[in-house]
Amino acid sequence: MTKKEISYATFDQEINAFFKDRYHFSCLLNTFLYQGQDIIKPEELTVVDPKIQAYTRDVLMLWNGRYGYYYLGIENQLLENYPMPYRILNYDCLIYKDQIKNLEKQHIKKKDLKNSEEFVSGMKSNDKLIPCITIVIYYGTKPWQTNFSMKDMFDVKDVAHLNEYKMNLLEVHSDTHQYKDNELDLVFSITREILNGNFLVIKEKYKQSIPKQVALVIASMAKDEDLYQ
Repeated sequence: MTKKEISYATFDQEINAFFKDRYHFSCLLNTFLYQGQDIIKPEELTVVDPKIQAYTRDVLMLWNGRYGYYYLGIENQLLENYPMPYRILNYDCLIYKDQIKNLEKQHIKKKDLKNSEEFVSGMKSNDKLIPCITIVIYYGTKPWQTNFSMKDMFDVKDVAHLNEYKMNLLEVHSDTHQYKDNELDLVFSITREILNGNFLVIKEKYKQSIPKQVALVIASMAKDEDLYQ
């Protein structure tokens, strides 16, 4: 294994561990999805196994809150990934596929499917799925330039009737959100300045002591092995 591969694996572990903290996670999602409103409460979140069939998500939580049950996911990207809208669509669909399979198994066990429609469907008309919302956090030094939705991946003239499936993309290098969680705000603001090469700004603006874990996450987001060491 090369030095670069070891570093990237370590970076991923640091970032994922940071976002598995329910307070960091809820603050991020509240800021990105709900304009800073405290909609998602940390105590309403449960970390779940991110492995869905053969695929492993970076971070996956089950939220049981005011709007019902949701799966909430984070995918970290150090480099731009051209088929990312498809990857996210695939991840989310695998979650739905698992839920449908589980419903089918439950109904087979209960033997409670009564009519032709239910037998064909493998489920009842009032069965519901838990929706999934995924955010892609991009740590590149330049703007994401290619595909932002499934529509962008097709080379056709009429896209009006295609399902868009737009990706939820957070670009750290241009992120100007202010986060209520001080550690989260430090991570994003300092990483943004590093990605943009604004080291003098960091020296002038951030003179306070930075917790070790926060510093490790910043170094991981910035892909800076020297800073990490």
